[in-house]
Amino acid sequence: MKLSKEEREILDSVERGEWKRIPDFKRETARYHEAARATLRKDKRVDGRLVERNE
Repeated sequence: MKLSKEEREILDSVERGEWKRIPDFKRETARYHEAARATLRKDKRVDGRLVERNE
């Protein structure tokens, strides 16, 4: 797999152990998972009307 320069720098940083897991990782993961799910949910309708003004 070919990585960009930025991706290579991130991977190298991770491999050097410079990244640390955040406190309460499971709760934060669940929170972001739910936010992503809500973003993709298509269970609500929105109606709107656009009015053209002639000035």
